[in-house]
Amino acid sequence: MFVGWDWASTAHDVTVIDSAGERMHRMAIPHTEDGIARAVATLADYGDPGELPVAIETTRGLVVDRLLGAGHPVIPVHPNAFHAVRPRWGAARAKNDPGDSFKLADYARTDIHRLPVLTPTLPETLELQQRERRHFARRADEAEAAGHRHGVLEPDRVGQEAAHLELGALARLQAPV
Repeated sequence: MFVGWDWASTAHDVTVIDSAGERMHRMAIPHTEDGIARAVATLADYGDPGELPVAIETTRGLVVDRLLGAGHPVIPVHPNAFHAVRPRWGAARAKNDPGDSFKLADYARTDIHRLPVLTPTLPETLELQQRERRHFARRADEAEAAGHRHGVLEPDRVGQEAAHLELGALARLQAPV
């Protein structure tokens, strides 16, 4: 099974297809937390989220966060790449959301081996990121307090220290475990 999610700022169209490319389900949902939650819950009816990839024309945002949070692999499709493959489905017509959600699902079905896939972030990584953010915030607070204690806030020094802390955090994230 494969999912195509055509998103917009006010509404989304979602299509589920099987491995033969037959449409199993289609839904139109509002761009609200409730609408997205209902769509993610409906997708669970079609199998394990980890085995149900979702193709979408973006790499970030509320929808991507909710899909990854539910355990779905997300296939970010660049709009230009998607436009280039549209002739596969016949003569180019005006864009329509139900058609595009089907085409995104079918594109994932036929080309998943060529497309990048975002996978859910491991809980351990999320915890490490949260710890690093807290550490960075604490150090920034300490640097600001030190500047106020001395009556002078040195913005360049604080900025340099913040950049140094960020580089250190990045190095720790990239270091082998």
